[in-house]
Amino acid sequence: MSKNSLRIEILGSSFTIQSEDNLDYLRRVIQYLQDRISEVQQNYSIADPKKILILTALNLVDKILKLEQNQLKLERDELREISKITEELIFKLETSIGEN
Repeated sequence: MSKNSLRIEILGSSFTIQSEDNLDYLRRVIQYLQDRISEVQQNYSIADPKKILILTALNLVDKILKLEQNQLKLERDELREISKITEELIFKLETSIGEN
């Protein structure tokens, strides 16, 4: 698969990124990052670009970990529900077989 290149500027630094993802997706990723950086800049009086990026990264990691935790909880809840339904079906089958 060919790599796509995109020239970006973040907090005064310009560079080119390469990815196998399509350019529209890359632009969405960059826009999301720039939006999160803007939130940090609006909420904190930090001028140092490195500190802004570190705080933005910490916020993003926090969000990722919370999403992963929620996903695991949903998966556990789904497994409990599947187990409950399976047990009910087995009970009904055993009851039905016992009646014959």
